[in-house]
Amino acid sequence: MVSLWRAFRGDQKTGNGKRMTGIKDSDGMVRGRTKVLVVIRHPTGGIRTYLKYTYAHLDASKYQFTIFTIRDEATEQNEGSLSVRDCEVIRAGKFGFGFAWRLFWDLIRRRPDIIHSQGSSCGVTVSLVNWVTRIPHVITFHETFDEDTFTGRWKGLKKRIVSALFSRADCLNVVG
Repeated sequence: MVSLWRAFRGDQKTGNGKRMTGIKDSDGMVRGRTKVLVVIRHPTGGIRTYLKYTYAHLDASKYQFTIFTIRDEATEQNEGSLSVRDCEVIRAGKFGFGFAWRLFWDLIRRRPDIIHSQGSSCGVTVSLVNWVTRIPHVITFHETFDEDTFTGRWKGLKKRIVSALFSRADCLNVVG
């Protein structure tokens, strides 16, 4: 959990020892609220609870959240219970190629300061589409990987590909 807070902290010490909040621009200047893009396949159950108890404790004056999720009845019903203040919700259709394509263009257009993927499927998707933009990426796993995770003829190849994609993230956070 400490590494997750470090990834989100975003404060910088100035020469006089005071803390400034925000992300440094290319010219070294610190600017306003940190823009966090949260990518969630199913914002229900444990993920919704995680957001409620984690993001609710972050200073709203320092962080601006955008939730990028699928479009379905469950996500629309639960939107009000996500407990993230001042939050825009983007619903991008079913999870698949269209979702990834829309996410890619959203990353280019919005240029968030950090991406926080909830779950392994979103972590893989963001790792693929973030190849070009290289925005700092945190993956929070809400599941475990065991021998039954990868099956079939190509399980060894699948493991290597997923491992390579997860290694592109800046921070891996496991909850359970």
